[in-house]
Amino acid sequence: MQLKAERLNRLRFCFISTAIIAFICHGYRYFNLSYSGDATLIYQTGEELYQISLGRFLQPLWWTIRGSIVAPFLIGVFSIFFLSLSAFIILEVFHIEPSLAGFLICGLLTASETIGIANGTYLPWADVYTVSLFFALLGAMMSLRDDYTFLFSPFCFLLSLGLYQSYISCAATCIVVALLRDCLSHRRSLREIWTTGIRSCFLLLMGLLLYAAVLKAVLHFLQVEASTDYNGVGRVGMVSLTEFLSLLKEAWSTPVRFLLDPNGRAILPWHVSAVPVYINWIFVGESILAILACKPHGKTVFTSIFLILILPLSANFVMVISKGVVNGLMIYSWSFLYLLPLLLIAGNKTLNCQKQLMRLACIASSLLIAINTVTCNQIYIKRDLELDATHSAFTRIINRAENTRDYHPGVTPVVLVGMLPSSLLSMNRIGFEALSRLQGMRYTYGAAYETSEYWYLSMILGAPINLVSHEDRIRLIRETQAESILQRYPNEGSVQMIDGKLFIRF
Repeated sequence: MQLKAERLNRLRFCFISTAIIAFICHGYRYFNLSYSGDATLIYQTGEELYQISLGRFLQPLWWTIRGSIVAPFLIGVFSIFFLSLSAFIILEVFHIEPSLAGFLICGLLTASETIGIANGTYLPWADVYTVSLFFALLGAMMSLRDDYTFLFSPFCFLLSLGLYQSYISCAATCIVVALLRDCLSHRRSLREIWTTGIRSCFLLLMGLLLYAAVLKAVLHFLQVEASTDYNGVGRVGMVSLTEFLSLLKEAWSTPVRFLLDPNGRAILPWHVSAVPVYINWIFVGESILAILACKPHGKTVFTSIFLILILPLSANFVMVISKGVVNGLMIYSWSFLYLLPLLLIAGNKTLNCQKQLMRLACIASSLLIAINTVTCNQIYIKRDLELDATHSAFTRIINRAENTRDYHPGVTPVVLVGMLPSSLLSMNRIGFEALSRLQGMRYTYGAAYETSEYWYLSMILGAPINLVSHEDRIRLIRETQAESILQRYPNEGSVQMIDGKLFIRF
């Protein structure tokens, strides 16, 4: 009865803490439209088969619960709910009571740069990521238990993978950190640690195999081909031993290099972290101090070193499966590298200098949460301005189209040539240069590429405009040589009728 009361108190604490931090860090996004980039896909009906082809066959099922229209506030509610449950699982696994450390753990999970990127650029899937995270951590918690519940962990991993594949790394990282803490605090014997670790690896593998089997059955039943896009499951397959070893090395070294140089442009494609390098160094130093303060001795030294060495790989092993693909959206599991000092120190009564180390960990964690909160709010402001700029640009473009002779809105086929960021209107927004290094943040407009222009015009602006298909657009541009005939917008001659079709060249 007392255990149940403690868990309810911990759950309540996680919901309150996560909600407070989420409101401060992401509230602006949840109460504003700010659609930009991939987020201009605000109506997801018709996208089901594409997501299934990427291996995310459970996303359409989730949309039936959440709705196919992307409502920011509702997505925020679901995100906060599942982030709270995820924080509760972390506190349960590491036996951390409601405290300042627990509050900061909720903060690090919620005020994450990855969550900010998801909300800013990939809002239609932001809540999906948090649901995937929850099932991954639930599976990890079950795999660490000694009762029959560990049998259900592969099914949790299946649910996580079926929503979004990258968060399975969170499960692996949680397991490794939990075993490391148990080893350093002598909560379990070495035999129990190795037995639990091997069993957890087996359960993770079973979850991956179960996912592969179910996905294959779903693709076959729906007659859908696995996508070979950069983020599609069609890329997954057998590799040579040499390639496999190279992928292992790259998967291990990428999080390490990110910790030592988060602003390095060559570490992650499309993304450079906004976190100052000295913050990462502080966390690395704290983790080392916490480990040394535990004074591992005897056989625990070997086990501790082994767990520390495989920690980067556990946080990034999806990179091996995806054959080298990693970006700023796939690195949420790296958050555990920031959580590590708190998870090792909080509640560890055997630790030397616990109060001093906890004080340092709390200061560093608070600083990181504050930096990420500022960065996320700046991202959302930029997205808001991008949507306004897109409204302004396309309103003028449509006005010029409607004043073109023989053009009939909603009837005349319209061919878009080029992209709005390539027009003479485009500029770099002053004061936001640093944000342009973050994933998907380099443009001034919300409709930054061909597909998002189509989404914007049809879904957001709701303009009566008869856009030709992507395939016809490519063919018509080639046949009419429109790029050599038309001027760039807003020059005179950038909007013209050619062979009964309206061409607009950006």
